[in-house]
This record gives sequence, structure tokens and C-alpha cells, in this order.
Amino acid sequence: MKKIVSMMLSALLLLSLAACGDKNNASGDKPAAPTSALNILETVWNTYGEDEKFAVAGGDFSETNAREDAPGVFDLKDRALVDSELGLPETAAVDEAASLVHMMNANTFTAAAYHATGDTAELAQQLRDNIMHRQWMCGFPTSWSWPRWASMWSPSSVRMSWWIPS
Repeated sequence: MKKIVSMMLSALLLLSLAACGDKNNASGDKPAAPTSALNILETVWNTYGEDEKFAVAGGDFSETNAREDAPGVFDLKDRALVDSELGLPETAAVDEAASLVHMMNANTFTAAAYHATGDTAELAQQLRDNIMHRQWMCGFPTSWSWPRWASMWSPSSVRMSWWIPS
């Protein structure tokens, strides 16, 4: 009887360890490629727990794209508006944008993702120059970050810029 119980427990242990084993996806260890600018912001925003999130709005001001408490698509038809709201120069080579903005104070937190159609290093420099040359009510941004992982994508991939003025 003891042998049967021992064998059953051993089999159960073996099965439980196999269930907790590492699962590899078909693409290996590489994360899935972003499908859109909105997809990037949604992925990042959804990594935060509900207790870590704050009041945000996403997208432009249109009825179609405006979203509360989530990122949204920012239409590029009015390039002056995109420049004003997200700091994207009117001449920047992008064909897609998404935004996520702090509802109480855009100077506290504003995030945007862009799909670059040209040189991403040039786009990053244009964004930096455009934002740093603005008049800031609360002072200049103290930090500017271009995510380290953004450089892993090809030039035609979606790119992301975050600026977090303090």
C-alpha cells in the first residue's frame, strides 16, 4: 500500500512540475512586434495595476478617437494640432500617432507613440528640439527618454517617445 501511495505521489509531483515548466512561444524569446502606435501605448498602459494608474485621456479631441482612461489614436490630418498637443513637428515623417495624457496636468505626464516612415534618429532629434524650445509654465522638462528597446525595431516599425516634465 505504501508503495502505491508513494508511486501516486511521485507521479503527481512529476505532473505538477511539468505543468509549471517553461513555455516557449513559436517566435522564441522575442516579444511580439508592435502592430500600431496605439498597440504600443495600450501594451505599456496595461502593464500597470489598477492601483498604479491615474486619470488619463487618450487620442485627439474627435468623437471617434477620444478615450477616457486609455490610450487613443491621434489623427494626423491637423498637423498643427498634433504639434501643439504632442510636440510632433509638422514636418516629421510619421504616418500614425497615439497619445496618453494626464487628465489634470499634461506637463506632469504626456506619452505619444508614432509610426516613423523615415529616419528614426532624425525623428527623435526633431521631437527633442521641438519640445525643448517651447515655453514651459512650470519650467523645462527635467527628463527626456527614448526607450532603450525602441532601437531594436526596424526603421519602418512603430516608434515611441515619452516626455515626462517634472
